Order: sequence, then structure tokens, then C-alpha cells
Amino acid sequence: MVTAVQPAMSKTRRALLGVAVLVTAGAVWTALGAGIAVVSAAPAESRTTTQPAGGDSRRLRIPADEMAQMEAFLKQYMPDLLARIERLREDDPAEAWRQLHRAYRFWWRVRDYPAEIREAAVACRRLSRTIYQTVRERQQALSPAEKAALTENLREILGQHFDKDQLVKEYRVRYLTRQLAELSGKVQQRRKSRSGLIQERLARLLRPATQPAATRPAPRQGRMQRSMISPERQAELKRFLKERTPELHAQLERLQKEDPDKARRLLERAYRLWRRVRAYPPEVRDAALARQRLNVAVAETLEKIRKSKDPTQRTEPLQTLRKLLGRQFDYEQIVQEYRVKRLSRQLAELRAEVERRRRSRAKIIAEWLDRLSRAPLATQPAAAPPSAMVAP
Repeated sequence: MVTAVQPAMSKTRRALLGVAVLVTAGAVWTALGAGIAVVSAAPAESRTTTQPAGGDSRRLRIPADEMAQMEAFLKQYMPDLLARIERLREDDPAEAWRQLHRAYRFWWRVRDYPAEIREAAVACRRLSRTIYQTVRERQQALSPAEKAALTENLREILGQHFDKDQLVKEYRVRYLTRQLAELSGKVQQRRKSRSGLIQERLARLLRPATQPAATRPAPRQGRMQRSMISPERQAELKRFLKERTPELHAQLERLQKEDPDKARRLLERAYRLWRRVRAYPPEVRDAALARQRLNVAVAETLEKIRKSKDPTQRTEPLQTLRKLLGRQFDYEQIVQEYRVKRLSRQLAELRAEVERRRRSRAKIIAEWLDRLSRAPLATQPAAAPPSAMVAP
């Protein structure tokens, strides 16, 4: 059941949330007015979503708390975009959703940047629109003198975009360098301490729960009970699980009958795994899935150990559990070492690009200006330089 909450709400939030509910029939948008769409009348602190009610299931389903954070970001850095979304809500709802979708992805990418880098990324975004507008004015210019002046103006704007984007890319180099150092250190430590790490995990699994079951906090009653994964993606994921991880698929099928809420949480964890591993090379993907499949065997063996009151009956299950954890460790090591290689490759490519751009600033800007000058307006990207200058 969809209900409305928070009757007092800012005009900009109404604009954002109003475009976020798409009705299937004729792609008509439902303006929520003074409310946020929530599921199961969840309380204010619970995690809700703002999403299309129909249409393309691949569209973003934006949690309401993230929508509020994005709204605050847009108010501070991109108020013109908020105004544009509000205008489009009535005039062109589909375009309003596309603008919101792009804004969300941009916010998600830059939200953890340092302030000066975030501002540089935002400046690139603003300059992209200015570039498009200047190109259009230049094509409509009547006199050669006006066209020449606009060309020089465009060259200056492209230079500003280049410099701001270079700041973002240089930050990305520093960030990935730190990330690679941390990940490489962890992988090397795992390689050196295999037996000790396996024993530590075994001890954690065998450790008694710190809270009796009767005193553990109950699940929040207001928690959203509906999966955020579209039905189409759920069907695709289940086919994948049935083929590649039949144990997990069987567990999911059982839980959907016995405990739907637990099944939903398992499904969303499996979905995150699926999104992560489908881009892996086959041998790495197989290792990641093999590690996941062993979770069922680990849980079953651990249950046998806990139910065994006679210590002599626990010896064999303990040995089995230790072997299972060792196999999981080895599969996980394959994945982690692949992540190091992939990150090293990404960092090397980004460093090379940053250095090339540093050496060839004038040439890149000239090539970009030439391409924008020759392309028809209808095919102009908002700001797509030859070297993928848009911030990662």
C-alpha cells in the first residue's frame, strides 16, 4: 500500500519526488504533491524508496533518505537543475525523470569527494551545459565576426572544463593509489597468515552468542517488506542462481515459503553478488560463486557441532568445518588477487591519461573545439571531449 507522509515539504523536494513516480498507462507521471511514496506505511526513520510505479524496470529506485541528501546537494551546488526538473515535471515528465536519474548518478559519484574536488566536478557539469549553449549560439550566428567571437569564447570555456576535470582525475589517481596500497597490503597479509586467519574465523563461528535469543533486539516492525529488485531482475537472478548456485537457490525457495522477509534479504544479498561477479573473468567468477556455495555447507556443519552434546561427536564435524573454511579462504584469495590486478590496471590507465592530458592540453582542446564546430547541433553531446573528460 502506498501512503503519503510528511505533509510539510519544500517546493524543491516536491519537484524531485513528483517526477519520481511514473505511471505505466501512457507514461503519465503522478505528482505526489506534499508527500513521499513509502511502502507499508513505514515510520519516518525507516528506509523507503521513491521509484517509478511502472514502465522501464531498469530505472533507479531511489531510497527516500538518499533523495533528501541529493536534494540538499542540488540546492547547494546545482539550483538551476532543480528549477529545470520542476519545469519539466509538467511539460515533459519522461525528460524530467532522465534528468533526475542523471543527477542521482552524479551525486552518488561525487558525494564523498573532498569539497574542492566536488566543486570542480560540479563546475564541469555546469560548464558542459554552457558549452552546448555556446555551440548552439555559434551555429546561429549570422556574421563572421560574431561567429569568431563565440569561437574564442567556446575555446576559453573548453579550457576551463579541461582544467576542472584534470583536478578531478588527479584526485582519482591519488585515491586509487591509496586504495590499491590498502588492498595489496591486505592480500599479502592474507597470503602470509592463511592458517591463522582460518583459525580466527573458526573461533568466531564457534563463539557463543553474546546475547541470548530472548534478549536480542527484534527486527524493526516498520522496515520495508518489499524487495527493491524489480520482478524481471528477480526472475533473471533466480535463473542464474538455479544454474550456478543450486544450493543458494534451494535455500531461497525454502525461505520464501517459511520466512518471506528473510528470503527478501537473502535475495538482495544474492543480487549484489550477482552484479559483482558477472563482470569477472570466468575463473574468478567461478571462484566467487564456489565460495558462496560453501556458505550452506558451513552453516549446516556448524549446526551439527552446536547440537552435539558429546565432545567426541564434534571432532569430525570440526575437521570438516576447518576444511570448508580453508576452501572458502582460497576461493576468496583468488577474487582478492584479481581485484588487485584490476585496480592496478585501472590506475595505470588513469595515470597515463592524466599525464597525456597534462602534456597535450592545447591539442586536446583544439581537437574538441574542431569536433564541436563541425558536428550538427542535433548530435552534439552536452560535453563529451575526445578524451572522455567527464569526471569518473
